[in-house]
Amino acid sequence: MSVGYDTDRTTYSNNLIYEGLYDPYGDGSDHNYATLVGDGATRVALLGNVWSKVRNRVPRLKSDTTSVVANNFAYFFDEACSTDGSAETAWVGNKFTGTAATGESIVEGSGTVYGEDNVTADPQIDSDVDFVKTGTVGSKPLWPPGFSAMSSSRVEQHNLANPARGRPIGPPTTSGSSGRSGTAPATTGSTPSTATGSRIPTRSAGTRTCR
Repeated sequence: MSVGYDTDRTTYSNNLIYEGLYDPYGDGSDHNYATLVGDGATRVALLGNVWSKVRNRVPRLKSDTTSVVANNFAYFFDEACSTDGSAETAWVGNKFTGTAATGESIVEGSGTVYGEDNVTADPQIDSDVDFVKTGTVGSKPLWPPGFSAMSSSRVEQHNLANPARGRPIGPPTTSGSSGRSGTAPATTGSTPSTATGSRIPTRSAGTRTCR
């Protein structure tokens, strides 16, 4: 489930993305990948998704992309995120479990990355390995106005218990519909309510984009 090249303001929220095709091209290759953000895709928001049983691209952030990766949960994967040198991304409140490579960072490559409250578990990555291997910055390169990330300690239970329910987690489209991408900020899936009935804060109206 990927984001198109040279697109703007795309949101994927509260999706289950798992078990990609093993041999899609008929050449015996393992292409079990998760999410690619294509070259030139800007103001991408990946919020509250579940990635599972994939070998790579969790997600893959290509050249000249800007993105927010927040409150996602990943489990049973081989390699995770790779960033190209001109990619800019903010990673906040994500939880990654069940990695097959504890000696590798979750976010690798040469992109510019802001990281906050990201964790690994079952197993954790090695103590001498950072979650973000790439060059980090002290402030978010972009962020959806009005969006507040929840703690990574809540992400696993929340995302697995409540996929595709309730109100959108991310910026709404100008028409209020969901599942679109393009010039309007799109929302795919819906925002789950938490086990206690509270919701991730959203505005009830208006248009929000990553800037």
